[in-house]
Amino acid sequence: GRAERLKVEEGSVLYDGVPEGQMLSIEDDTGLILGEIERAFLNEVMNLRTKEILTQVRVRVEDHLGRLGAGIYLTGGVSMMKGVDVVAREVFGIKVTRAGSAPVSGITATFENPQYSAPIGLIRYAQILDSEKPFLSPLKRLGRRMQELLSSVTL
Repeated sequence: GRAERLKVEEGSVLYDGVPEGQMLSIEDDTGLILGEIERAFLNEVMNLRTKEILTQVRVRVEDHLGRLGAGIYLTGGVSMMKGVDVVAREVFGIKVTRAGSAPVSGITATFENPQYSAPIGLIRYAQILDSEKPFLSPLKRLGRRMQELLSSVTL
């Protein structure tokens, strides 16, 4: 929605260095200006909320952080916010990589958007699991079924 677009396009999780008094216009879907907000305030709220959420995540995964040799890979819509990798590095104290660092365009752009990486990853995982299933010909399946039936018969 509009709030997500505002955070990604105009905001930053880092609020240092924003000139005092720099204002952002808040528009509705038709372009009508609904009001203004100070950029520093938006960034401060984004920073504090992001730190709060990441700290809660850190508490839940603390025992596993030592096993993350490659660090943390941020994905989803949050990875599109400017500076989120820097704040995550501060909170977790390990290497953090952000998905969607490079701009993507073309026919696969939708699928390479970090917002969709979790569901696409799950689909890919299901494909891998499916491809690892052993293929049984109809004759082998019949043989296995007969073996199961005969082994269950007691004489």
